[in-house]
Amino acid sequence: MKNILLSCLLFFSFKAKAEEAFIIVFQAPLLKEPNLKSTVLQVKRKGERIYIPTYYAKETFLPEFLETYDRTGQLAYIPSKFIKLITNDDKEYLSSINYESNDPTDYRLTEPIPRNYPFLDHTFIKASFALTYGNSNKSPFNYNRNYSRQDYSPETGGRFTVTKKINYDSYDRYYLGLTMQAASMRNYFEFGTGVFHASEQRSSLKLGPIFTMDAVRTEKYRLSIGTGFTYNYHKSVINVNNYTTGYGEQRFFVGTSISPFVSSFIQLEKLIPYFDVVAGADIFMNFTKKLKADEIAQFPELWNSDEVNEPFKPQANLFLGVQVKY
Repeated sequence: MKNILLSCLLFFSFKAKAEEAFIIVFQAPLLKEPNLKSTVLQVKRKGERIYIPTYYAKETFLPEFLETYDRTGQLAYIPSKFIKLITNDDKEYLSSINYESNDPTDYRLTEPIPRNYPFLDHTFIKASFALTYGNSNKSPFNYNRNYSRQDYSPETGGRFTVTKKINYDSYDRYYLGLTMQAASMRNYFEFGTGVFHASEQRSSLKLGPIFTMDAVRTEKYRLSIGTGFTYNYHKSVINVNNYTTGYGEQRFFVGTSISPFVSSFIQLEKLIPYFDVVAGADIFMNFTKKLKADEIAQFPELWNSDEVNEPFKPQANLFLGVQVKY
């Protein structure tokens, strides 16, 4: 009881020899020590008045923390930038009744408050375009001749993918969408003494669903894995020439197939303005397929078959490109 009376006596004694000040931020802490990490003894709201020692009013520049008292009469400290000192002279015009910039103590949301607050409801859509580089399938037409030279080029092309965040995903990790890839490669062959030549222009167009999951996510990058399958349209243009007889012919072979695939890629967030950079690899399981000629050969002696048979073979495609989100 004596301690309470003594605290009250000291408080009113201090108030009699103190200057008034007003809080100019949303809520200002009264601290146990002159340190922002110190224990908060009390919180004062904007417009409330406090009292500080008179000698502060005589100083041109206020220190970082000012002495005051909390509601129990305990000595406390308040940041000087959170108050406006009332001196009843021209010095009052040197400071504003409002905080100079964004109030660091005001945690209130700017109205109107989002209808889904406090839950996030982003409907992200990602669209990416990348260049691809893959290994050759090395499955040429059955020429029924011994090779004297074989040249296989890598498969190059483009990859376009659009995915949307799954509606029930509250963690922004799961996306579902479509992927499309177009690629081509060129093979060249010589047979025997080099008088018999063949060239193949292989191309494919792939389209199918893709599902991705962000396995690792930070502010700067996402490491993702994915899976899906594509429906493929294949076209091969084969030129065969016999320089001894002077005969030559070009034929078209077409076919379709389905290829499941798995993906792994990294998304580097906003590495360039407005764009993410994506890099990774797709591994396709290419099943056995047949490509059939679109018409009968004019020179049957140049051809051993009217079909191109390609066996099962995995294929890895590396890709590098950019991505936008909206």
